[in-house]
Amino acid sequence: MLFHERCRKLLKQKRLHYPKKCIPKEEEKPKEEVKYFQCSFCVFKQPYEYFGRNPPQIKNYILLEDAYVIENPFFPPKKGKVIILGTHCIKCRKSVCKDVNCSVYFDGTYCIQCAKNNLQNFPPSVQEKLNRII
Repeated sequence: MLFHERCRKLLKQKRLHYPKKCIPKEEEKPKEEVKYFQCSFCVFKQPYEYFGRNPPQIKNYILLEDAYVIENPFFPPKKGKVIILGTHCIKCRKSVCKDVNCSVYFDGTYCIQCAKNNLQNFPPSVQEKLNRII
């Protein structure tokens, strides 16, 4: 039973005379668990608000892959602007941020190691660009 429910019950029974004591204590308020996205290849670690393809902040878009998303802090709240922090590599399933040194996107996100190991599977134009990055 929550603290404020106990207070109401005691007030009805006239066993409690000071309603100001019915203010819930901080430790009794339910705490939201903070979930973190952490890149497997760099030190990037950030709390995220949503993981999936359909973030609640954007109504008319569906992402191409499941991603860790936060609302963009540089815009006013509830404006539908988000930042995609990262996702999982489609080969090894490790979490990777969107930094060019950690991942590359071609029909899905590859971590930089899987991109190196599967370089021959990319088209020649993509291989050329990857060789410049890697």
